[in-house]
Amino acid sequence: GTNDPNFEQPPLGKEIIALGIKIFGNNPYGWLVPSVVFSLLGNIVIYFLFKGIFKSRLVGGLTSSLLSLDFMYFIHSRMGTMEMIYLFFLWGAVYFLYKYICIDVSIRRYKTINLVLGSVFFGLAFSTKWTALLLLIPFFLALLAKKQFREIFKLTIFLAIFTVGLYCLTYLPYILRNSIWHFINLQYKIFNFWVTFSQKAGLKL
Repeated sequence: GTNDPNFEQPPLGKEIIALGIKIFGNNPYGWLVPSVVFSLLGNIVIYFLFKGIFKSRLVGGLTSSLLSLDFMYFIHSRMGTMEMIYLFFLWGAVYFLYKYICIDVSIRRYKTINLVLGSVFFGLAFSTKWTALLLLIPFFLALLAKKQFREIFKLTIFLAIFTVGLYCLTYLPYILRNSIWHFINLQYKIFNFWVTFSQKAGLKL
């Protein structure tokens, strides 16, 4: 019922963790179960992604196994942070956008399904962390290399619709408590926060 004091990140990841607390209680289970669940889901996505890229179950299984043994992934999968939630959505976007751009599908309906699902997962990733925007660079470069300008336009439209829609939906409690103008001002405040942060870190935006 109150505004998020940690405004610098979008609310989706925090809302999912809050849901875990709502279900399991305000205790270690409630704090950590979402990270565990999303780390397992992320591992499954990685299996299918690398299986699809290399056309090999062995490569998919090996990649998934190595990811399970990665210390950073293992540590974050048992912490009450947004990293596992973010990675699952991000990798889901990579999987479906890869299928949309890099795999020739004769049936147009399946190609559109991959585009929609890729856009949805990207919208969810962006609603967790703004850094998801960096994901789009290689996909747009791949389309430019193929000179598929129609697909670039189509991808831009779908991404814009689903990302803006899902992003605003995650902020709906905030908008209802305040106003649409407070919401717009908050986005400017978030942007300024990261500009200031990057400048202190020695980067320039």
